Amino acid sequence: MGGVQVSNVAIYNLYWSTYGGGEQVSAAIAEVLKSTHRVTLLGPEPIDFEATRTRLGVDLSGCEWRKVVDDGEASEASADFDVFVNGTYLSRARNLARTGLYYVHFPGLPVTPRQRVVRTVARSGVGVLSIAPRLPGPLAGVKRGL
Repeated sequence: MGGVQVSNVAIYNLYWSTYGGGEQVSAAIAEVLKSTHRVTLLGPEPIDFEATRTRLGVDLSGCEWRKVVDDGEASEASADFDVFVNGTYLSRARNLARTGLYYVHFPGLPVTPRQRVVRTVARSGVGVLSIAPRLPGPLAGVKRGL
């Protein structure tokens, strides 16, 4: 390609189909990069290029699409790209690409140490209570509370 190195870029957004402000930013990044890079849009549903053009004013033709349904799959997929751009609200996806960017439109509150402990205990409790096919009434209520 005439001495110009074309990078493989992934742009991850779980909410493409909402056509919101964060999706407009993700799409604008893709539109700019697609002229000089291979751009793949990551998300749970195929991108409707015409609707994106009509609703967001952004042309994504020429971009590819790859299905990822959550942050775990996005993390794994990122390893296949040179650049990973994450535009997903409250994402916990880990960048495994050589270069990664996380665009934060509405930052969430950081998880506190107490919340981490509560989540861990709740997950463990659900796992333990799921072992028995039928639980006595009081324990079934505890499981529902988790």
